[in-house]
Amino acid sequence: MELHKNMPDKQNKEPSRYNIPLRGKRTPRKKTKIWYGAIVAGLAALLFCAFVFRIFLSVRDYVDYQKGLDAYSGFIAPNDADLPDPGTPDIVAPQTNSDPPAETDAVTSDDTGTAAVTAVTEAMTTAKPASAVYTFADFIDQLERLRTTYKDFYCWIKIGRTTINYPVVRGEDNDYYLNHNIYGNKLTLGAIFADYRTGDLDSARNIVIYGHRAGYSIMFHDLENYLKPDFFDKNPYIYIYTPEYTYVYQVYAAYTSSMYSGFNRVEFTGDKDFTDYINKFRDVAARLRGTAPGAGDKLLTLATCSISEQTERYVVQAVRVSATENKR
Repeated sequence: MELHKNMPDKQNKEPSRYNIPLRGKRTPRKKTKIWYGAIVAGLAALLFCAFVFRIFLSVRDYVDYQKGLDAYSGFIAPNDADLPDPGTPDIVAPQTNSDPPAETDAVTSDDTGTAAVTAVTEAMTTAKPASAVYTFADFIDQLERLRTTYKDFYCWIKIGRTTINYPVVRGEDNDYYLNHNIYGNKLTLGAIFADYRTGDLDSARNIVIYGHRAGYSIMFHDLENYLKPDFFDKNPYIYIYTPEYTYVYQVYAAYTSSMYSGFNRVEFTGDKDFTDYINKFRDVAARLRGTAPGAGDKLLTLATCSISEQTERYVVQAVRVSATENKR
């Protein structure tokens, strides 16, 4: 009997580390499934938030687009038919310094009338009473009113076969009109504005004008088309209007550049400094036309944001080829 009492009790035997219950083996797998489900749910939530945010951005962009149209719909904007004949100021074959962007979506003189461009152009040029007939003299009268009404009014800019057809303002800095329209009202699209350091049209050696690269082909969106060979070749002229004169500029260079490169210089120490500036950016231009402007020429530089880098800019430079007094 004593021996029997000293024998180990198999039913009360403590399990060894090698004798783990089957239920204990499944515990890590359940934890893995829980973590996997949590990760999937988290990713789904992130994707949903991203989708909602994208919709929000699209709606906001469209609202800004409509506000932009509303801001300019009341103006008389010259049509392409109103553009003065610049004559034939020695246009030579365009040159290329580097490989231009792919032409898969190149805009030509035949396809610039896309739905977006047509809609915006019509909204800007025909948003007037149907019975009214506006002449070039009416447009010049409007420029007079703009100068009288808005102290920051500088000029009007027009580029044929694009939607660039806007009043230009010049503020006390280069920040205010980034998010205010010509009326001084808050607007994400801002306004088309001249660098505040830019001098008067008749005296400035380089007139620098900025505008947002907005969606729906408005503001300065179409500037990037000058990097496309066909558009550059077929659209050489930019028109600047004041109440007194119509200035015609011929585009000679288009390129991308850092916002810190100095492309927007407006002050020069002398003729050599000016021509060095011209040659510096001609040397890096993706598209070129004609010979380099000289020390006695007057330039127009247009800039907008690029789609590649936050600090990169699309830049179009032109040289003045004529100044004609406006006749009513």
